[in-house]
Amino acid sequence: MTKEKLILFPAMRAGGGAGIEHPIAVMCADHDDHAETIALIRKLTGDLTPPEHACGSWRSIYGGTATLLDELAAHIALEKDVLLPRFEPAR
Repeated sequence: MTKEKLILFPAMRAGGGAGIEHPIAVMCADHDDHAETIALIRKLTGDLTPPEHACGSWRSIYGGTATLLDELAAHIALEKDVLLPRFEPAR
């Protein structure tokens, strides 16, 4: 997110232009990496389903993690589906 705030978003606010495809590509690659990590977390935790014997803290951690992953997915989808198409070259 720091790279987005310092490099990509200022370039977008300036109207995009030549060279913006490079920071967009970096952001897309970061999103792909995040998706892989999210998939691994979900696989290792049984899709964030705590076992029957899990204590309240364990359940709370899984619940908070589920919220984080849902919000991250929404953030990525917003950038991919709404923001980035505004800066794609005309076809």
